[in-house]
Amino acid sequence: MPHPPDRANTGHARRSDGMVSSRPPQRGFADAAPLPPSPAASSTDQAGSAMSRSPGGERVVLYPRRRHAVELLALQATVVLLLALASMVFAGSGPLDYSSVPLAASVLGFLGVVLVLLFLLRLVLAGKTPVALTPHGIESGQRRVPWSQIVSVRTVWRPGGRHVRLTRRDALTARLYAPWGSAWLPDPRFQDEMAWLRAWADRYGPGIQHRTQNRRAPAIAVVSLVVALVAAAGVRAAQRGVIWASTPTASRVTAACPALQAAGLDRIWPADSRIRSRDDQDHNDLGDYSYCWWENRTDRTPDAPYLRLTAVVKRHGAYGRSSPIAMAIDSYDSDRAEVPSAEPVAGLGDEAFTYSAHDRVQVTARRANVTVTIGIDLDSPQPQSATATARSLTAAILADARLDATRRR
Repeated sequence: MPHPPDRANTGHARRSDGMVSSRPPQRGFADAAPLPPSPAASSTDQAGSAMSRSPGGERVVLYPRRRHAVELLALQATVVLLLALASMVFAGSGPLDYSSVPLAASVLGFLGVVLVLLFLLRLVLAGKTPVALTPHGIESGQRRVPWSQIVSVRTVWRPGGRHVRLTRRDALTARLYAPWGSAWLPDPRFQDEMAWLRAWADRYGPGIQHRTQNRRAPAIAVVSLVVALVAAAGVRAAQRGVIWASTPTASRVTAACPALQAAGLDRIWPADSRIRSRDDQDHNDLGDYSYCWWENRTDRTPDAPYLRLTAVVKRHGAYGRSSPIAMAIDSYDSDRAEVPSAEPVAGLGDEAFTYSAHDRVQVTARRANVTVTIGIDLDSPQPQSATATARSLTAAILADARLDATRRR
């Protein structure tokens, strides 16, 4: 075995704590002391190991790496983003609303601060939890595991990195803080540190088994799971729809009674055979609502085509964390849920449904953040013609709503 190089020529500098900090020696540093077979001397510096002499023999110290903290931060941030995506897309049944973005951003910001604090904590602890290899065993923190008690040294793969787990004769296992290797990228330094560990185990722990977990299969499983989650989220988002901040909304809408007149009510129902029983407008935090009721005149009942015609026009505004269009969709869905046999109507606004019975018809439609409901009560069963009338009135009122590019309201 070659003699150690002259200390004056190796560039070693003795620190106050007894450790040796140096550039890589140009020759091997093995000597007559019981050193295990080791990798090339130049790999010592790459591995970040520190070696010092002690009364019991040589000692190799492996420190946790800052890269571990960085990769864990990236992994945790990715998991948080995926969970946030899943919660937004899969929770709920309505369209994805841009108004919920500020809340999601604030939650993600808080979680980001927590992750950064954990990252800084790992950086602080990285230099305080070294793993020391000695002729007597492995020291990790406050624990010391004699070589004679170690059955196997196993390299384990996890999404957050590769680490080493010891199995003892009493069947207990212990995880070492170092060596640590990247889970997804080539890591020569990890290979160097593992070479040190195996060399010491072969020298001082004859019979210790070395095992390495195949990382390809679990890595493929993790990637497949992430791809499947993202794909499912995309399909679900397409099913629910998305309300973008740039989606046009109505800034104004004509009140119900003037809207009926503009839609041609006089042509459908002569003015001398009807009387208005309601003309209300309500401007509140939820938006602008208006109601118009027309009923037949009791003295002109034979000339009246209908018993009653009602119109409800609503321009929905933003409320809470819901955009105007989201509020309109909620209102439309509530109206449809109240009608047991509603039938969808194509080509009328963004969505519409109709309901007909022998003495009443109803058409409800939505365009952007405007909903219109026309109801007609019949004296004689003529639901088909009454439905056509209700649809034409609804279409005319919706067409009168002026849509503007969305400004956050």
